[in-house]
Amino acid sequence: MIVQNFPELMTLAELSEWYPDSYGRYELRNGVIFEMQPTGTH
Repeated sequence: MIVQNFPELMTLAELSEWYPDSYGRYELRNGVIFEMQPTGTH
């Protein structure tokens, strides 16, 4: 039997508190944080 741990889902308010002060962009999708990669110059 394989047991998989799923991360706890996060709310927008929790993301605001968690958001690091350092460089980086993050997105909240369905309660899960994703680090966004730079897309280059626009």
